Amino acid sequence: MAAADREFAPVRCVSVVRETHDVKTFTWCFEDGRRFEHAAGQHVTFEVPFDDGPQFRCYTVSSVPGADRASFSITARQAPEGPVSTWLHRRATPGAVLRAAGPSGTFIAPSGREPVLLIAGGVGITPLIAMARHWRATLPDVGPDAVFVQCVRTPGDVLFHDELIGFTRDWPGFRVHEVISRAPGSGRLTAAMLARLAPDVVQRDVYCCGPEPFMREVKALLLSMGLAPDKYHEESFTLPLPAERPPAASDATFRVRYARAAREGPCAADATLLDAAKGAGLVIPSACRAGVCGTCCVRLLAGTVDMSDAGGIDEDEIAAGYVLACCSRPTSDVELDV
Repeated sequence: MAAADREFAPVRCVSVVRETHDVKTFTWCFEDGRRFEHAAGQHVTFEVPFDDGPQFRCYTVSSVPGADRASFSITARQAPEGPVSTWLHRRATPGAVLRAAGPSGTFIAPSGREPVLLIAGGVGITPLIAMARHWRATLPDVGPDAVFVQCVRTPGDVLFHDELIGFTRDWPGFRVHEVISRAPGSGRLTAAMLARLAPDVVQRDVYCCGPEPFMREVKALLLSMGLAPDKYHEESFTLPLPAERPPAASDATFRVRYARAAREGPCAADATLLDAAKGAGLVIPSACRAGVCGTCCVRLLAGTVDMSDAGGIDEDEIAAGYVLACCSRPTSDVELDV
């Protein structure tokens, strides 16, 4: 990901489509007219203003890469206790302006034609429908052998039913199944059900997205069936909290200089750069706080840190001096380009 893609810029909502009772698709374009280039499965980070300060959330791009580089779409469920999704559903009407950065993310469609199994839990379907749309648009006659399994609670929660069924009509290798946990004759996804839907499951690369408990259950099922761990790929649309770390080896406190803000502040050895910046009255955009999404990427101008990322930054960015503030702890005095 280019460092420039991490810069936030104004985006304008150009259309809103209701998909289900609690899911909408929002289409946006950058106000400065820039082209939007992404890979199927990547996400965008939105900055939403609130009275007590901005909040940042990541949403997968659900539109087809390259179809319309002037705009991009996200598909979001209104979470009952989610302030950002509630803001989008209530206030993101055509003409509304927010700030966004991206695209980013490494959970992307494979480039080959190896057989795949796509398993979606709820609105976790978004990166997977993006992959299917990408293959349908770029490989109309020879798309990969793909089994698409959508798991939802009720029939009213099913997303993109007509579109997915349409793919099966002229894409010989595409099969779609809906698993509805609260419907008679369906129930929750089981190993026996997976074996029936994809008898050759252990030969497939599996891409899974959904709530954390759902993905844990699916992964356990697949591994129990003999799937090799390196053939399982996942990304959650509700990003996990960071794992607890052992106590820092040092109880030292270091100084952090914020170059652009011309400000300094302390940071304990067991505290993150993100928390230190907040304590200094500065906002570094962040969403997952687990080293996954990459929203909090900042340049380290001087000093050293211990960074425990989970894939939210690539080797080129690290070589260029970037770190993720949410999972980086100082091991010396540091200076940030903030």
